[in-house]
Amino acid sequence: MNLSKEDVSAFLNAVGVIAECPSCRKNSWAIGLDKVMLLAKPELIYEEFPGDPKHYETVVVICDNCGYVRNHLKDVILEWKQKNG
Repeated sequence: MNLSKEDVSAFLNAVGVIAECPSCRKNSWAIGLDKVMLLAKPELIYEEFPGDPKHYETVVVICDNCGYVRNHLKDVILEWKQKNG
């Protein structure tokens, strides 16, 4: 299932995400749908915990004013979209 910027915006509004940027207090955001992955296990501890690190695909939301970056898990948004159409 694909996500649109409208889907992401509807999700953020529906779940009550605060629109104000916590850094600059503006309310102007860009939604990035390019593939972004977060590593659950930092490289520094890789030797202590061998194996493949866990990856999480995210949707990036960036403040247009100061560049503050938020990440929202794509799977959570997709699950919400499936339930709420």
